[in-house]
Amino acid sequence: MFAISPVGTASTHQSVTALWSNLNHLDVFVVRNDGTVSSSFWKAGSSWVPRFAISPVGTASPNRSVTALWSNPNHLNVFRCQFSFSSQFFLQLLYKM
Repeated sequence: MFAISPVGTASTHQSVTALWSNLNHLDVFVVRNDGTVSSSFWKAGSSWVPRFAISPVGTASPNRSVTALWSNPNHLNVFRCQFSFSSQFFLQLLYKM
């Protein structure tokens, strides 16, 4: 086991969303205690990329997970649930390998 982010990045009850876009690329997402959605990824032949924010502070509810889905090899959608518990699209990422 090894860390990909520092202690305190998320609460102890926070789930992590992870998905493979292909056999050589793994993405992970977590909501931080301040409501920022953070991400990191791993590519075969290299190490983990340092975590980075993909949303501003307060975008998502702490202790709520995000859902991510690759719709094709170049298009990633990330969804969150806000305080009202209504699912809303909040961020769309484009990633080209």
